[in-house]
Amino acid sequence: MRIALITTCLEVGGAERIVTNLADAFVQRGHEVLIIFLTGEAIILPKDKKVQVIGLGLNSVGNLIGGYIKLRKILSAFKADVVHSHLYHSNILARLLRLTMHIPVLISSVHNTVEGGRLRMLAYRFSDRFADISTNVSHEAVSSFISKKAVKKGRMVALHNGISTDEFQFCCASRDELRRALEVDDNCKLIIAVGKLSEQKDYPNLFRTLKELDLAVKA
Repeated sequence: MRIALITTCLEVGGAERIVTNLADAFVQRGHEVLIIFLTGEAIILPKDKKVQVIGLGLNSVGNLIGGYIKLRKILSAFKADVVHSHLYHSNILARLLRLTMHIPVLISSVHNTVEGGRLRMLAYRFSDRFADISTNVSHEAVSSFISKKAVKKGRMVALHNGISTDEFQFCCASRDELRRALEVDDNCKLIIAVGKLSEQKDYPNLFRTLKELDLAVKA
């Protein structure tokens, strides 16, 4: 099977990592995979060299029509059995491709409870019929899109981000090495949070929870 993954960019981010991880997993299962990113430089790349990666250089609105034509040409040559788009710009552009070409299966994936304001939600709503199905990262996120009328009930499903159990396994030696580097002994509880310092990650809530946990333990 030929699978084309379309994403807005391949810069550092969770959605971008999901795209490259999917590409690697698909190749391991014997599929032919192409990643197309719309803007910027490819910072995060798949590990498997068999994955084709193409950048459109769509860095301004003025390049939109040219980018659309180039994307259509690439997908026509690749003859994808499945097109899986990620993030707002890629989702809308991939849906609009169905106006001028045949795409056997089109999946749109959203990675947030909100992907912009009212105009973007309207764009999702009016282009929804061009996607076979849409996914989002949680039930809360799906409910958010339904409440904003960006998608009808039953047209978007929750699909949690996967983690490779082969890549992330417990290693006692790595644990001991990290604790030594942080100068933390075995009697100290160590909690690590990984994420960018943004409002959406809600670190203040984490800190409040840790404080309450500390007070509960001392009580």
